[in-house]
Amino acid sequence: MMLDRNSLLNSGRYLALGFQIGGSIVGGLLVGYFLDDYLHTAPLFTLLLTIGGFIGALRVLLWSLKKTSR
Repeated sequence: MMLDRNSLLNSGRYLALGFQIGGSIVGGLLVGYFLDDYLHTAPLFTLLLTIGGFIGALRVLLWSLKKTSR
């Protein structure tokens, strides 16, 4: 099966989008967990930064959808 350049570029874009979405959520979770462990503020920073990572992921997703719809 031969893939053309355009389909490979699209595959790379979607793969990068998946890593950005997952990375922002997991990054917020990990940073929040270590901040909570360091400051002894049990679930506060974990929740806040995970929600912040989720909001950031939605923002990246919506930006990507708007960019591809042009």
